Amino acid sequence: MSSFTLEDCLELLTGLNALEGYTFALEKEDYNILTSVARQVFKGVALTDRQFDMLVRKFEKYTMQFEKNGIDISNIIEKQILRHPFREVDRTQRIYIENDLIVAQFPFNKKLISKIEKFRAEASGQVTNNKNKWKFELSERNVRVVGETLSKFVFSDEFKALYDVVKEYKYEDYVPGIYQEDSKYVLKNIHPSALQNAQNECGDFDQNILKYVDRRYQYGIVHCDVEDETNTLTNKIAFRKGTSLIVNDTHSIDAVTTAINTLDRYPLVVVVDEDKVEALYDVYHSISRHVSTQEQTVMFRLSNETDKDRSFNLWIKENNLNNWLDKDTKVVYISSNKVPKPVVKNCEPQCVLSIANGIRSYGSKHMWVNNITDLKISYAIEPWDKKNLEVIE
Repeated sequence: MSSFTLEDCLELLTGLNALEGYTFALEKEDYNILTSVARQVFKGVALTDRQFDMLVRKFEKYTMQFEKNGIDISNIIEKQILRHPFREVDRTQRIYIENDLIVAQFPFNKKLISKIEKFRAEASGQVTNNKNKWKFELSERNVRVVGETLSKFVFSDEFKALYDVVKEYKYEDYVPGIYQEDSKYVLKNIHPSALQNAQNECGDFDQNILKYVDRRYQYGIVHCDVEDETNTLTNKIAFRKGTSLIVNDTHSIDAVTTAINTLDRYPLVVVVDEDKVEALYDVYHSISRHVSTQEQTVMFRLSNETDKDRSFNLWIKENNLNNWLDKDTKVVYISSNKVPKPVVKNCEPQCVLSIANGIRSYGSKHMWVNNITDLKISYAIEPWDKKNLEVIE
């Protein structure tokens, strides 16, 4: 090879092109970067101007090796003797809106990608990357996070207009929540109708903060500065992360019913398996410490085919638990086999306590149980829908 290009020199240095009579010793610290670029040019990909500048810096330490091999590397660099003209790269760093998505476009850059990976947790919704275009769901949070993190990018007029509005936005002035101000908790940004309902159901906020925390999913309370300081079962339920949870039998049924009573979660619907009605007896005796028999009703009967069935039906009669379901009813017991129409039509429970294993995970009954309340407790059982449920040990 009588004349060399810079790409030829790179391939010789890295050993990708082993010509007889040419020997080079590539330093370990340069191996990864130089062999990576060498593989590109070996496949016919042209160098970029920045890759050229990097090679110029790296080749400086190998000048003597090139001279020993009869190659004037300084001349090749000075005259930019290349196999192909420089490959042009769009280095635009811009943010724009496309198809209701925020798009952050920039050429490969490890530092920027690392930045995006760090604030990925702060962004709402899915974050995707395709061909150097990072896409975020269009939301107020994402507009702010992307705009603040990538502030040196060029913003499209549409994105800039959104960002200019959102960056002035003060979270505590808009987001419904319980905020701590001057060592005191206050309700802010709650819709008047929701606030009136909350006061009717929970009483004065200052005297019943835990009830408001417990019902935050009902009232649309998104933010909560209150923290669980006692770690009791009542507080664990009130500070739950979702609307459904499992309470293990490390807690007694008395502790569960006490928590429900403290949080005033009535009407309460108790779901029980017909072949395990003994569990109903336990709940009844426990809840009766707080609720009178006249405020409870059992909405199913057994077949009378066995002594156990007849005993259960007689027990309901003797304990006067065949009450009408009305506005004064606080506790309703139903079978996991069926949700009676009167319950569906006339009962809006504040809590569903399931001690049943048999409820189906499909159909209208399942939909009613799942959608009717923001507090569903599965106690000491394998719940009917265990996926993603919070477990209280």
